[in-house]
Amino acid sequence: MLGVYFHIPFCRHACHYCDFHFSTLLKNKEEVIDCMHVELGRRKEEWSHSELSSIYFGGGTPSVLNENEFKKLFDPLALGISNTTEITVEVNPEDVTLPFLNKMRAFGVNRLSIGVQSFFDDDLHGMNRKHSGQEAETAIKRAQDVGFENLTADLIFGIPHSSTSKFLMNIEKLFSFSLPHFSSYALTIEEKTVFGKWEKQGKLVEVPDERMESEFFLLHELSEKAGYEHYELSNYARAGQRSVHNSNYWKGIPYVGIGPGAHSYSHGNRKWNVSNNNEYVRSIRSEDGRYYELEKLREIDILNERLMTGLRTKEGVLWNEFPSSWREEHANVLEEWQRKQWIKQDEQGFSLLPVGWLISNNLISYLFLTHED
Repeated sequence: MLGVYFHIPFCRHACHYCDFHFSTLLKNKEEVIDCMHVELGRRKEEWSHSELSSIYFGGGTPSVLNENEFKKLFDPLALGISNTTEITVEVNPEDVTLPFLNKMRAFGVNRLSIGVQSFFDDDLHGMNRKHSGQEAETAIKRAQDVGFENLTADLIFGIPHSSTSKFLMNIEKLFSFSLPHFSSYALTIEEKTVFGKWEKQGKLVEVPDERMESEFFLLHELSEKAGYEHYELSNYARAGQRSVHNSNYWKGIPYVGIGPGAHSYSHGNRKWNVSNNNEYVRSIRSEDGRYYELEKLREIDILNERLMTGLRTKEGVLWNEFPSSWREEHANVLEEWQRKQWIKQDEQGFSLLPVGWLISNNLISYLFLTHED
């Protein structure tokens, strides 16, 4: 099984918090998509011999693609698609029109990821989102009405100019649609974003940790009561409705990333494309152009990556995935963490509890292997 990820590096406007690779200059969109088609063809040996478990159009804003551009990327994968392939397209609420939905259904897209973020107009305006709260509601209802059953939506918590009471109302509103899946992310202020610039200028104050924690636990508790499984740090699903695309990442299943800024992974090899649209196009067009970097992971790197991805999930990691000396070395600290209710462990392995997820970066980095046995 294999996943394919398309990074669509274009947005109509820049959200104040976003640190992903994208461009708001759409004039060379067609040329970039042409080059992504070329890259997909060049890498055919990587994806053409496996059934595709997932195809994911992310970004950026994939809904900026016109029908021909979408077709150029999607059609070559047809032979690898089965009736179990999860095919997801990320979409902004303002793009969820009936023509768009009908076009997606005609292509066989069976899952939409709707970037709601908040149902409050002042929250959205403060983040420079271009849809309204009403447009977000309409987008979800419209997608459901035309037959999209497998929907997911994003919520952001820790919005600087918002409040916990508003986040609670966002949760309640989202739950009213009975979606099978949703994701929720803490708003982090990144240096190269508008929010990062405003923080340096003293125009924006980062949300206190206490409020971040309060909203994280509020969502965790309410989602469990509403019948959602908090199966990964930022993801929640009804029974049997976990995201195949995301789960593949955390399980270490190979995936091919196409487009500027896209990453790929296969059997200990990690590849990442240049995060510059013009450089990507130039390199693809050039006979000797190199549009990516490649790293062959050492065994210790693979084990540490397994810690990073596995401990993001509810299941955690298994003891037999790691050297016995590593477990012995950390036995005392793991016992201490269990007493603090940061983790739970048994004979098979261990996982982080929600309290541990809040400090997961620190915990996981402490557990990293530093030498190969």
